[in-house]
Amino acid sequence: MIRVRAVSIHRLDERIANGYGRTLRCLLNNYNSHENPEMPLIIGRACSGVVEAVGRDTKSDLEIGDEVWVASPWYDNGLGSELIVAPESRIGRKPVIIGFEGAASLPYSGCVALNALQSVNLNELTCVGKRILVQDGCSPVGCVLTQLTKKWGAYVTATCSDRSEPVIKALGEHFFFKS
Repeated sequence: MIRVRAVSIHRLDERIANGYGRTLRCLLNNYNSHENPEMPLIIGRACSGVVEAVGRDTKSDLEIGDEVWVASPWYDNGLGSELIVAPESRIGRKPVIIGFEGAASLPYSGCVALNALQSVNLNELTCVGKRILVQDGCSPVGCVLTQLTKKWGAYVTATCSDRSEPVIKALGEHFFFKS
C-alpha cells in the first residue's frame, strides 16, 4: 500500500475519461474477480509516494517508509487516489535526487518512450548518428525521447508550440513551431 504524494495525468487519461477502452476494460473486469465494474473510473497513469504497508507474502525488498514510483497500464485503474494498492512488479524505488512531482511524471512516459524506441530498433548502439524527429517534444513522452536519443548520439529535432520554446531550448534541440 502506497500513500500517493504526486500523480501524473496523461493525454491517455483524458481519452479514458471520455470512454476510450471502456468495453475492453469491462471485459477484462469480468475475468478479475477483485475488480468491481461499478466502481468509479480512476485516472492517473503514474504516481510517486511512500510505502505505508507491505503484504506478508511479498518477496520484495521494499520497506515501510521507502519512497517509490508506480506505473499503471492503460487497461487498469489509474493511480489518482490518496492510497493505492499495487503489485510489486509495477513499483520501483524513486531516485533520491528527484522530487515526488518529477518522479510521478517519469514511469509511464518513460515506458511509452522506451517501447517506441524498441519498436523501431533504436538503442544506445543503433542511435549514433541517426537523425530523429520527435513530434511534440515538450510532452512527457517527447521529453524522454528527446533526452534519451540525444544522449545516445542522435541528431534530434523536436516540434513544439510557441509556449514550449524555452523547454525545447533548454533541452538543446532544434525546433519547429506548431501552428
